[in-house]
Amino acid sequence: MEKLLNQILQKKLLIFDFDGTLADTSPLHFLAFKKTLAKYDLNFTYDELAGLATNEALAYILNKNNVPFTKKKLELLTHEKQSYVKKLISSDLKPINGLNQFLDWAYNKFSLCIVSSGSSANINAAIKKLGYNNYFDPIISIDDVNFSKPNPEGFMLALKTKSILARHALIFEDSVTGFEAAKRAKIDFVDVNFLDWHELYTQTL
Repeated sequence: MEKLLNQILQKKLLIFDFDGTLADTSPLHFLAFKKTLAKYDLNFTYDELAGLATNEALAYILNKNNVPFTKKKLELLTHEKQSYVKKLISSDLKPINGLNQFLDWAYNKFSLCIVSSGSSANINAAIKKLGYNNYFDPIISIDDVNFSKPNPEGFMLALKTKSILARHALIFEDSVTGFEAAKRAKIDFVDVNFLDWHELYTQTL
C-alpha cells in the first residue's frame, strides 16, 4: 500500500471509473437488469456485463440468448433499466469504507475526474446520494463519448480537458474493459478489486 501511495504522489490527475470503483453499484445494476428482462427467460451474470454501457450490455444478453430485437426495442429496454437503477441508487446505495476519507485527502492535492460507461443521470444521482458533488471535474459519461470502454476515448478526453500528459495520470478501475481502455490510453491503472480504501487512506496520515 505504501508503494501505491508513492505512485499516486507522483501523479497530477486521478481518474476514477464510477460503477464498482467509486460506488458499489454492481448489485443494483444487476438487479435492474433482472427486473428489466424479467419477461424473458435469460441466462447471464453481472461479470459478463461489467464495464459495458447499458445498451451494449442489453444487446449482449439478448444476442447470447438468441432473442431478436430492434433498435427501438433496445432503446426502450435501456431507458427502463436506467430508470430502475436510478431508483435503486437513491434508496439503497451506501458509501464504500474509507473512500470518503481518501477523496477528502486527495481533493486539494490532485485533479480528480470520473470516466464511466454509465449514464450521466445515474452517475449524478449516485454522486448526490454519496455526497461527492464537489470532488470531480470533469465527469465523463457514456453521453459524452462516441465509444465506450475498452475504447480509450473517455480517458483521452479527460487528459485533453485537464491538459495533462498520460504519464501524469493514474486510473482507478474495476473491470476488464476499463483495464484495456487504460492500456490503450497508455495510462497507469490500479485494479480496485484488490484495493482497501481505508488502508490506503491510513497511509496518508
